[in-house]
Amino acid sequence: MIAPENPYAPVRRKPPAKYTPPPEPVAPRGSRGLGWLIVATVMVVVVVGSLAAFGLQGGSTAALLGGVDPAAPPTFGVATLSPTTGRTMAAHAGTTEGSHAASVFGTGCRGYVPSAPHLALRVTGYQYVSLTTASSADLTMVLRDPSGHVRCDDDSGEGLNPRISTALEPGTWTVWVGSFNEDTRAPFTLLIDAQGLDARPDPTGLAPDATPSVAAVDLDRTPAGTTIADTVSGIVDGRLLRADCHGWFPPAPQVTLTTARGLVVDLATTSQDTTVVAVRGPTGVVQCGSPGSGGRMTVALAAGRSAVWVGSTEEGHGASFSLAVLPLESAVEGNPSGRREPPGAVPMLAMNAPPTLGVINLDTAAAGSVTGMVTGRQALGSLGHGCVGYADTAPTAVIQTATARPIRIRATSPEDTVMLIRGAGGETFCNDDADGTHDPRLDLTVPPGRHMVWIGTYQSEATARFTLSATVLEAVRGTTRRGGK
Repeated sequence: MIAPENPYAPVRRKPPAKYTPPPEPVAPRGSRGLGWLIVATVMVVVVVGSLAAFGLQGGSTAALLGGVDPAAPPTFGVATLSPTTGRTMAAHAGTTEGSHAASVFGTGCRGYVPSAPHLALRVTGYQYVSLTTASSADLTMVLRDPSGHVRCDDDSGEGLNPRISTALEPGTWTVWVGSFNEDTRAPFTLLIDAQGLDARPDPTGLAPDATPSVAAVDLDRTPAGTTIADTVSGIVDGRLLRADCHGWFPPAPQVTLTTARGLVVDLATTSQDTTVVAVRGPTGVVQCGSPGSGGRMTVALAAGRSAVWVGSTEEGHGASFSLAVLPLESAVEGNPSGRREPPGAVPMLAMNAPPTLGVINLDTAAAGSVTGMVTGRQALGSLGHGCVGYADTAPTAVIQTATARPIRIRATSPEDTVMLIRGAGGETFCNDDADGTHDPRLDLTVPPGRHMVWIGTYQSEATARFTLSATVLEAVRGTTRRGGK
C-alpha cells in the first residue's frame, strides 16, 4: 500500500449532492495523511486476486457494455469489508489506460476505462465508503452496485482526481478508474476509506440508529450529565445534512441521548482543533453548531432518542476532543406540550397562539409567502445556538406539511431581520444574515407537522416590513456528479 503525496495539502472542494437508497452522496475530497497506511483494529480487508475468489466468469457481459466486462477478474483483486463498527483505510497503486468509453455505463459517465474493473468490494454488512485517487493525471471513476446501477464521477477529488462517497449495502461492488482522455496511460493510487456499521445509513450518509461509538446516555437517570472523550476523523460531509453544517462527521454517532419527556441540554466541546457538532432528534430533524474549541451549543431535545456527532473541520483529520453533556432543567411549569423548553422560552413566546399571518400549506402548493410587519420586543438569545434579535410573542406564520420535505424558509426585508423556527418535534433553528445580506434563510428537511416561524428584528423595539416565503426544494437525486471541464 502506498500513501498519497503531500497528504495535508489544502484542497478546493465542490458542493456535495444528496443520494437516495441505494445511497449515493457525493462529497468533495480532503486530506488523509499517513492514515492511509493504517488498518483499523476490528475491520478486516482481505484482498484476493483470483478469479475463483471473485466468483464470476469473465466475458459474459462484454457485448452488453461496449467491451467493458464487469465480470472480469479485478486488477487489484477483491477487498472484503466486514460488518463491524471499525474503520479501514487502504491504498492500491496501479496504472490505467482507458480504451472504452465510460458512457457505456450511462450518459453522464465521462472518460475512458479499461475492460476489467480495478477493484471489487465484497460487502458483508452496511458500510460507508470514500473512494478517491491520488494522481497528477486527469482521471475519472465508475462504481457499479450489485444490481448493475452505476455511480460516476470526475474531478470531485483533489485537482483532477475523482471521488465517490456513498453508503454500501451487502453485495459485490466493482470500481473502475479511467482516464479523461482516450488511450492515456496514467499511474494512480486508489484510496479507500471505509467505516463498518451495524445499522443502515440514512440518505445523508449518517447512521443515527447505529450503536454509538462512545456512550449511550439516559438523561433521565443521569441528571448531572456526563463527559466523554474521543478522537474523530470525519468522512461524511456535513453539507449533506444541512447547508449550514460545515464539517466532516463519522457515520455512527459518538453519543446517544435518551429522555422520556424532553429536555434542554448544553453540549460543550473542548479540543485543540476546531470541532463541529450535529444533533439528530427523534423526528429526524438535524441541528448543527460550530462551537469550536471550548464552545457551547444549547439544544432542545424532544422525547425519545437523539444522536450526537462531533466532527472536524478537515476531512479525515484526527481531532481529539471532550464533550460535556449538561441538562439545563428538570421540568418546566405550564408547558402543555410536555417538552422542556430553554429557560424563559415559555413566557416569552406563545407556542399555542394563532400565527399573525396565517398558515403556509406546502401540501397544496410547492411554495407560499406572506407579507407583514413586526416590532421586535421579546429577546431570542436564550433559545438556542445562533439565536439573536427580538420578535413578537405570537408566531409570525405556521408552515404545514403532511410529509417530510426539504424546504427553504427565508425572509426578505429592507431592514435587518432574524428568524426563529420551532419544529414539530420541538427543535429550534435560528438564522441571521444569510447569503451576504441582512435577510435570514434556513434550508431544512422537516418532518410532517406544523412548524412555527417567528420573524424578528436584530435591534430591540425596531420595526421591519418583510416577506416570509417557504419553498419545497427538489432533492438532488441523480447518479452522476459531473466535472467542470
